[in-house]
Amino acid sequence: TATQPLWRRQGLMGNGTFLAERQDNTAVNPDLPVSGISAEDALAYLAWRSARDGISWRLPTPAEWTLAVQGGEGRPFPWGWAEDASLTASAAGAKEAVIVMSFPSDQSVQGVFDLAGSVSEFASPDPGSSLQPLMGGNRFDRDPSRLSAFQRRDLDRRIVHPGAGLRLATNQEADR
Repeated sequence: TATQPLWRRQGLMGNGTFLAERQDNTAVNPDLPVSGISAEDALAYLAWRSARDGISWRLPTPAEWTLAVQGGEGRPFPWGWAEDASLTASAAGAKEAVIVMSFPSDQSVQGVFDLAGSVSEFASPDPGSSLQPLMGGNRFDRDPSRLSAFQRRDLDRRIVHPGAGLRLATNQEADR
């Protein structure tokens, strides 16, 4: 929803580090989820982070993401079986992202926060697909059914969606 990019390079001729700040030089709160990105942005971040950390970071598969919401019980929402948008950032009518873990009830039985109504999250694409899955609801969704584990949008990888973000996954055994 920003009219200007939040990231800018600090240093001569664009070389140097990136800063997260608005055009008026106020800092971006680091407790906000990354949002307003494309799948290409998410994949570039994963490549950078993997090289930096020496860990094979990736996007979760749609099945992994759905399982995180359902808690292995088949529930459609992180908090249970009933639609209840009041438990999410969606109900707050937030125009901008909200601080991570602001809605304690938007949590799965495994303790994974913000799976419904904060930012939708990119997942790894199906084999052979040119589209990137965007899982779950986000703060722009007003229909409570859009906040479920079954909510999926398939987007062109270049499209920036204001309610799109990412969650990291890894194959822990491969990284040991």
